[in-house]
Amino acid sequence: MSLERLFTKEFENTIRRVLKEIKEKHETLAEVRLKKDIKIIEDKLLTSFKPFPKDVVFDEDFLVGAIDGSGVSPLLRYDDIMIHLVTAYLSVHTTGTKINSPMKKVEVTGYPPIPDGGRLIEAFWFSMDEGQMWNYLEKFINRTYMIDNLDTLLYPYFSDISGRKIESINDIIELLGPRYRNITGIKDLIILPPATSIRIIHDLLREITELSLAKRVLKSSLSIKYLLLDTTMTLLIPKGIVHPNLITDYMLRDVVYEARKKNTIVIAIAKSHTIPCTNAIAKIAEQKFGKNAHWFCRLPGDEDPEGKLKILEGRRYIPPRGAVTYIFRFSYTMPVFRLDLDRKWWEKNVYSDDLKEMKENEITLFRELDFMSHDARWYGYPMPLSYAHDGCTIKDVEGMLLIEQAISIAKEEGFEEEKLITPRKLIGI
Repeated sequence: MSLERLFTKEFENTIRRVLKEIKEKHETLAEVRLKKDIKIIEDKLLTSFKPFPKDVVFDEDFLVGAIDGSGVSPLLRYDDIMIHLVTAYLSVHTTGTKINSPMKKVEVTGYPPIPDGGRLIEAFWFSMDEGQMWNYLEKFINRTYMIDNLDTLLYPYFSDISGRKIESINDIIELLGPRYRNITGIKDLIILPPATSIRIIHDLLREITELSLAKRVLKSSLSIKYLLLDTTMTLLIPKGIVHPNLITDYMLRDVVYEARKKNTIVIAIAKSHTIPCTNAIAKIAEQKFGKNAHWFCRLPGDEDPEGKLKILEGRRYIPPRGAVTYIFRFSYTMPVFRLDLDRKWWEKNVYSDDLKEMKENEITLFRELDFMSHDARWYGYPMPLSYAHDGCTIKDVEGMLLIEQAISIAKEEGFEEEKLITPRKLIGI
């Protein structure tokens, strides 16, 4: 379709109508709610800090790991079978202040079960048989996450929310009550995507692979202080109610549960997020601290004594249950980012009844995060995450080359080439 067929007066009118509706309804409501939050945001939640000096030398340098994922979807198609290629990459850096080489990349070799080089490559195949979807997914997670019993992925979450030791499905049923007596395992508490939703399945597989690599990091002898993930800590279970979740929500809770035992700080950072009024809060920060200020702002939720912010009314999962959410900006050239922390870790290491002490703990965390964000190419964004993204991304041309290579391998294995090429490519559209 040529662009001339789209860029019409009808297109212009449609876009103008939508933008006017946003101004009239959404912006007005957000402004009203923000007015009720401004005092607590300015007085308690919004904080600026001074970055470390350029010549700082830490008492102890530490390692930072970051993970991101990518893939090709589908890599091959054979009758009603789809083959997905997914990959995750771990980038590790040392703060390096004692050797005058801050944020130096470290080669990841000899830390099983992390693959040498820090790259995990997996393939997943499934047919369009809805009844078999769980079987395909279960085998994939068993192998990639290296776990024998997927039901154990439920235990960390239900242990956290109950404060009780959860070691079996029966413990979960006892916790939830008679209403859930028919639960037989994790399959009854997850959402499975439709077998025909190729894009959704691919995104799910990519997240599984990223979390599998994170779990391998925590199971290895590699000692890192921070593990950065390009995601949020959303777990869609509101208080008092149990709804099915994506399997990756439980896997993420399992990862942070494991991280606590290893004294690793898991930080989820999201470039795109659904937090309202971030630009307005950024303007408040600029007016209060100056344009070049480094700042962060905690977003309290239902579990906090001060209660949830008005701007978050209707946002049931900000902050997510079991997590603490901040927004931050280290450079005015960057957007406002979202940061989620494991609430159990935060309560032990950051929270304090003494507000001054708690603020100091927060500043320590964000100063170290800011220290990771001074690369000129991405100034204001944690550089290890950028390296992880560059290390995992499969570009369109690369994807096509991988598909061609996969077809060649399939032919060697006795598959007919014409049955492996997508109908769209055969037709030429």
